[in-house]
Formats: sequence, C-alpha cells, structure tokens
Amino acid sequence: MRTDGQTLKTDLIDNGNETITDSTFGLTWQKTEGGAKTWENAIDYCEDLNHGTKEDWRLPTTRELFLLTDYDRASPALDANYFPGIQQSGYWSSTTYLNDPTKAWYLDFTWGGQSYSEKS
Repeated sequence: MRTDGQTLKTDLIDNGNETITDSTFGLTWQKTEGGAKTWENAIDYCEDLNHGTKEDWRLPTTRELFLLTDYDRASPALDANYFPGIQQSGYWSSTTYLNDPTKAWYLDFTWGGQSYSEKS
C-alpha cells in the first residue's frame, strides 16, 4: 500500500467466472458485491461464499482493499469495468480498530478513503 496518495497499479484479470484476479498481488476478488451488511454478516457472507473455483473466501484487510483503490478515479475510486455495480459506500475490512475492538475499518470507494465504525 502506498502512503503518498499515489495509486499502486495492479494487473486485474477477469476470469470469466464472476471473479477478478489481481496477478500483481495474487488476490482473487468477487466481481459483484453481496449488498449492505453488518461487519459480522460480512464475515459470514465471505466464509460461506463458494464462487468461481474458490471456496476459501474471507473478508479482506484494509491493506488489500487499498490495492483496488484508484485515486485517478472517483465515484467510484476503482475500475468499475472490473467491478460493475460497485456501490459508492463503505466496504468492511477484517481489520479491527486497534483502540476499540468493537469497531472495524472500512474503505469508502466513493473517494478511496478509510474510516472505522461500530461492527454492528
């Protein structure tokens, strides 16, 4: 993850099975999103997901979500050609807020910034 505000370019590949692979970092992403969820429901959703050829899905970390962020774009701040239907809202990460374990970090793809909120 870059800390200087510059976009870290990744090489995204549409696998043709509703998944996108980032060949630069070896991550596979669901092409579409599962809708608004609480933090716990988002974790459960990922763990129950059987999509493409993968069965070991999990909620991404904040660092992994930042890899998708493209600061040359806004509303959404990522390549919507690869992620159609992306909502301009916050997406939970698995990263708990260190100072308060009842909160977790999320990334807002409207502008590509992060914040934290109650897990409920």
